[in-house]
Amino acid sequence: VIPSTDDARESYAWGLQRFIAEARTLARFRHPNIVPVRMVFEANQTAYTVMDYEAGSTLSSVITHSCIDSEARLRALVEPLLSGLAEVHRAGFIHRDIKPDNIILRRNASPVLIDFGAARAALKGETRALTTLVTPHYAPFEQYSASQDLDRQGPWTDIYALCATLYRII
Repeated sequence: VIPSTDDARESYAWGLQRFIAEARTLARFRHPNIVPVRMVFEANQTAYTVMDYEAGSTLSSVITHSCIDSEARLRALVEPLLSGLAEVHRAGFIHRDIKPDNIILRRNASPVLIDFGAARAALKGETRALTTLVTPHYAPFEQYSASQDLDRQGPWTDIYALCATLYRII
C-alpha cells in the first residue's frame, strides 16, 4: 500500500503507529484463552504480528457438525472466554469481532479467542474514525455507525457479540 496524497500518508503513518502500539500491548497479554502474540515487527513499510497457531476447530465448525447440548458444556465454553475478555477490557481494549469463526476449540475443548485484527484501544477523545467493521448477526448496532464513535463502543460491544455467539449455539 502506497498512500497517494499527503493526507493519506499522514493517516497511514498514524494508523501504522497505532497498529504497532496496540499490537505491542496485545503481546503483553498472558491468558490461556487469548491467542498469544509472539512478535510485532515492521518491514516493507508496514507492520506484522506473529501469533501462535492454535490447533483445533473453530466454534463455527463445531456447532455446524455437532451440538453443545448441556449447560455444563456451555459454561465450559463461556466462562474462560469471559475471563479472557475481562483481561482485554481491563487493559482498555475491545476485540470488536467476536463470532464463532474467531473462537478456536482446542483438542482438549478449551476455547481460545483469536483474530485481534479489529481490536482497538477504547480511548476517549480519539478524533480519527475507526474502520467500519461488522459481522452480520454478531456486531452490535453501534458498529454499524459511519462515525464509529469510540464513546459508543466499549466492553459492551464485545459482550453483545459474545451473547450473539451464544444465541447461535443454542
